[in-house]
Amino acid sequence: MVARGDQLYSTGAYHGSVNFYQQAVVAEPGSAEAHLKYGRALARLGSNNEALKELFQSLILNADHPEANLGARAEIASILMKQGNYDEAGGQLKQIVDLSPNDTSVRGNYALCLQHLGFVDAAIEQFKLILKTNSYDTVVLYNLGASYLRKGDGVAARKYFDRVVAIDPKHVMAYLGLANASMLNGDNQEALKCCLKAVAIAPENHYAFLSLGDVYEKLEEKGRAVEAYKRAIQINPRDSASRAALVKLLQASRAVAASQQLHASQ
Repeated sequence: MVARGDQLYSTGAYHGSVNFYQQAVVAEPGSAEAHLKYGRALARLGSNNEALKELFQSLILNADHPEANLGARAEIASILMKQGNYDEAGGQLKQIVDLSPNDTSVRGNYALCLQHLGFVDAAIEQFKLILKTNSYDTVVLYNLGASYLRKGDGVAARKYFDRVVAIDPKHVMAYLGLANASMLNGDNQEALKCCLKAVAIAPENHYAFLSLGDVYEKLEEKGRAVEAYKRAIQINPRDSASRAALVKLLQASRAVAASQQLHASQ
């Protein structure tokens, strides 16, 4: 049953594989492998709570052999990260990293958890360990830049974002990172150039227009800021950040206008 489930799983037929894995769990409730594969297939179908139950059962059954639990822990961490539970996800990933220190993918996810939890220096340390194995990893370089932005260090952030765009000249998010770093460093004109570059590369990326609006607002170009925020909302109507920025700007503009009218009437 497990073998048949594996065949279906490998072709992306997750619904079919779930049925066979479930039968395997019923037939062999003490099989950690069956619970792991059943949980993994359930996760692919989005049944995360059921998946976690099976994956934790696999951990329990393999409690005396922690090295055999790496796959289950990685699956658990993936689900928890999607749910925004970075604390527990980080705990699972830390145990994998301790047993398998050369797994750079897991170490990267662990660093992301640390970053989300506010342990930025610890995240930077983990990202730099990965970079030692591949200095051209744009994902790691970008996340290092983002970590330094969180620290408020625009100079260090620029260094890593610059390396990203040197490797990948069409990396939109790196240009937006450069824009944020430039604003942090007080160079709003450079930030504008970076945002315009991002918009040129990806004219349907709402983050590019959201950042462009932020820069125009810094430059006191309110009309252009409003248009950029509106464009971001058009591209992604569900984005609350764009709406919040637009509302805030419009409210501020109305307050200024009202104040000017008040002074004029006095």
